[in-house]
Amino acid sequence: MGKTQKRYGFTLVELLVVLLILGVLVGLAVPRYMDAQKNARFRTFTANVREIQSTLEVYRMDKTSTGPAEYPDNLSELTSYFTQPPINPYTGESMLSDNPEESGLQYTNNGSTYTLTVVQRDVDDVNKNGDTTEPLPIALNVASETETPTVPDNQAPVISDVTLGGETVVETEPFNVTSAEGLTLSFKTTDNVGVTYAEVKIDSATHAITPVGDVYSYRLPVLGAGNHTITITVRDAAWNEATFIFTLVVPDTEPPVIFDVTLGGQDVTENGTVTLNTASSKLSFKATDNVGVYDSFCGRGCAKIDILTTRISFFNISVIPVKGVYSYTLRVDTGTYTISIKATDAAGNEATFSFTLVVDTEPPIILAVTLTGTVDGKYGTYNILYNPTATINVNDIAGTVITVTATDNVGVSSVIIEWGAEYNFETGEWSFAHTYELTPSVTPGTWQYTFDRFDSFAAGQHVLIDIISADAAGLYDQFGFVLVVTE
Repeated sequence: MGKTQKRYGFTLVELLVVLLILGVLVGLAVPRYMDAQKNARFRTFTANVREIQSTLEVYRMDKTSTGPAEYPDNLSELTSYFTQPPINPYTGESMLSDNPEESGLQYTNNGSTYTLTVVQRDVDDVNKNGDTTEPLPIALNVASETETPTVPDNQAPVISDVTLGGETVVETEPFNVTSAEGLTLSFKTTDNVGVTYAEVKIDSATHAITPVGDVYSYRLPVLGAGNHTITITVRDAAWNEATFIFTLVVPDTEPPVIFDVTLGGQDVTENGTVTLNTASSKLSFKATDNVGVYDSFCGRGCAKIDILTTRISFFNISVIPVKGVYSYTLRVDTGTYTISIKATDAAGNEATFSFTLVVDTEPPIILAVTLTGTVDGKYGTYNILYNPTATINVNDIAGTVITVTATDNVGVSSVIIEWGAEYNFETGEWSFAHTYELTPSVTPGTWQYTFDRFDSFAAGQHVLIDIISADAAGLYDQFGFVLVVTE
C-alpha cells in the first residue's frame, strides 16, 4: 500500500477566501476611519472655540479689578491665559492668530460686547450638503452685557483709487506706458468688516501685499514688451472677494535678430559675398525676437526674403520656420544678386540681413603657358602646348620661370602649380608632393612661378607638372606637361 502523503500550507481557494474577508473588512473600516478623522477635526475646532469664549470672559472679569470690564482688542491678547495656544486643526495655525485665514475666526471688540464669527470653511462637508466653501456649522453663544447675534457677511470689499505711476487706471481698459520698470501700482479698498488679504497678479505671477495706512502699493518688476494682464484681488474674513483687472501695454522697440545664415552649406557674413557654381542652393537662417517674429501677411513666426538683381526683383517670399530654422531653395540664373532677409515683429520693428550672391557656372580658361629658361641649350621664352605626355628639356631648373595666362567670367581666384604626383590605389586619387600658388605678375591676367635651387630635380627624371586655375565658385581648368632636367 502506498503511504498517504501529508499536505502542508493552504490551498488557493482558502487563500482567496481569506483575501476576500480582509477586503470586506478594509472596505468597511476605511470610510469609518476617514469619517472619524473629519469628526475629530470638527470636535477639536468646536472645543477650541468654546475654550476661547470662556477665556474671553475670564479676561473681562480680570479687567474689572483694575478698571471697567472690557474685552481684548485682539484674540492674541489671550495668549498668556493658555499654556499652549489652541491649534486650528484645519490650518495647523494658532486660533489666537489675528489673521482669520489662520485662526478660522473673525473677532471684533465692540467695547462692552464682542462679535466672534466662525469663518473657517467646512472643507470636510460636515453639513453633508456638498458645499465646502461655507463656514463650519458652529452655533456661538456670545456672553456679554448685550447679546450680539452672529450675522453672516455676504458683502464683498470695494477696490478704488487705482493708479499706476500716479495716473488713474480704468478697469478693463488698456493702460499704455513707455516702460513698466519702476512704476508703482497703488489702490485703496474698503469692506464692512475689514479686508484681510490683498494680492496683485501680473500675468501668472501672484504677489501678496500689505497696506501702509489705507493704501496698498506694489512696485512693478521689469516687464517685457507686449500686453500684460494685471489683476488686483482683495478678500475679507468671510472670503468675499473683489477683483480689478486691466491690461498693461508695454511698447516693443527692439527689432528681431537674424543669425546663423548659410547658403549652399557655406556660412554667410552680413554684407559679404558668396560665390556658388550652381543655380539652385538652399538658404537657411534663424531669427528671434523678444516678443516673437511676426509678419502681417503670413502671421506669427513668418519672415521674408527679397532677391534683387539689375534685371528682375522677387519680393515678399514668405518663409515659415521648421523647428526654429527658416529655409528656402534659391533658383537663379548665372549672375550677381543682392539677397536681403527681413524679419519683423508685431510692432513693426524690422531687421535686415543682406549679402551678395554670385552664381558662376563657367570654369576659368587657361589661355597660355610659357617657360622662360634654357631649353636644349638655348635660353628664351617657349610656349608650352597642353600635352601631359610631351616633354620639355630644361638644362638648369634654377631661375626657370613658368608664366600662366588665364581668364574667367567672374575672375580667377588662384593659380596653382604642383608636381611630384603619387597615385593612391586605395582611394583612387592623386596627390602631389609639392604645391605652390603662383603670384600675379605685372601683366593683368598672368601669374608666374620661378623655380629656385631648392626645387631639386634629378637629372633625367621625368616630372609631371600640373597647373590649375580656379575661380571663387570652385570651378577650375587644368594644364599639364612633363619637365625633364638634362645635364
